[in-house]
Amino acid sequence: ASAQSSAENDQQIESTRMAVLEAPICEARPHSLTTHGDTRIDDYYWLRDDDRKNKDVIAHLNAENDYTKHVLADTEALQEALYKEMRGRIQEADQSTPQRYHGYWYYTRTEEGAQYSVRCRRALSPTIQASPPSESDAMDASDAPEEIILDENEEAKGHDFFMVGGFKVSPDHKLLAYGVDLKGNESYELRVKDL
Repeated sequence: ASAQSSAENDQQIESTRMAVLEAPICEARPHSLTTHGDTRIDDYYWLRDDDRKNKDVIAHLNAENDYTKHVLADTEALQEALYKEMRGRIQEADQSTPQRYHGYWYYTRTEEGAQYSVRCRRALSPTIQASPPSESDAMDASDAPEEIILDENEEAKGHDFFMVGGFKVSPDHKLLAYGVDLKGNESYELRVKDL
């Protein structure tokens, strides 16, 4: 009976705590958008802030974050335990399966303690290059030394946000085209690198 009353007491405390917290209400500010002669009203268009500088938007996001922090306060120990368990299961230093493509092995690897990928290639050994692709192909020591074609960790230095979107080597393997998002708004700058 004491276990039941303890559970009921905990439930009562949690209900009281949640009743005290008030979720921030996002103000509706109607904005008219017309495309192809069709007009629609977006009450929350004001939240669009591509430059991340609108004080009203930042204040609302901070209020949302504070509310979330308070709602989840009783789960902080569990959050930390889950985070540690997930991190413990991630192999930080890893390599993708090399893909044979027109005289090269292309692959991606990650390094321990680094946040981003390192994209690499190796020229095929003359023996493998002379034969058609097969299931038994494997990158080995007779292949050329590793060539780093894009180290995302180096590219990300000095930026608060960094993401590569799209990655394509030219048919002659001399150029690399890739997109870079430095703001987190999924607007990519096209870059071309001479390999």
